[in-house]
Amino acid sequence: MSEALLDFLIELAEDPLQARAFRAQPESLLAGRGLHEDERQALLTSNALRLRTLLALPPEHDLLLLAWRGLLEAAEAAGETQPSAPPAKEPQS
Repeated sequence: MSEALLDFLIELAEDPLQARAFRAQPESLLAGRGLHEDERQALLTSNALRLRTLLALPPEHDLLLLAWRGLLEAAEAAGETQPSAPPAKEPQS
């Protein structure tokens, strides 16, 4: 299993800005990540089966990979730039 691939997928899942950047300019975001060419191609094509194989995941994890792809698409569609900050508390007197 490639640690670089797993780390990259976790980063995209945790950071909407990175997910949006990946959808906008995937090649530039993949540069310098230490990924093998087959890993890069699987990411660029959103090939869930190939990603599962590269990560050595059992078939029941296909839904997780499809969810990852859905998160990327949702972030792009929403134009999400960053998570909303909680409302500021009013000072107590």
